[in-house]
Amino acid sequence: MGRAGNRTRVHHDCKDEKWVVAAAAADALIERVEREGGQDPALTSSDTWMRVAAHACRAELAHRMNQTLHEDRGARRVHYLSMEFLMGVR
Repeated sequence: MGRAGNRTRVHHDCKDEKWVVAAAAADALIERVEREGGQDPALTSSDTWMRVAAHACRAELAHRMNQTLHEDRGARRVHYLSMEFLMGVR
């Protein structure tokens, strides 16, 4: 981890795409901790980290769902519901 000012940041000097994506995700989580928790990431509890990570995942999933819904407008869909689900557990 590197320091830029008072903020902790991940070094972006790696050219491997997986690491660049991981570093961008880490930076986004650190920014969320600072913004939502109002705390220094080094002093943040594991509960706060978990909450912030859950919020970040939910935001990403909502963004992707909205993008998919926008792209799929007018598309035909097939829905399936199994009989086992309708009968319930015995």
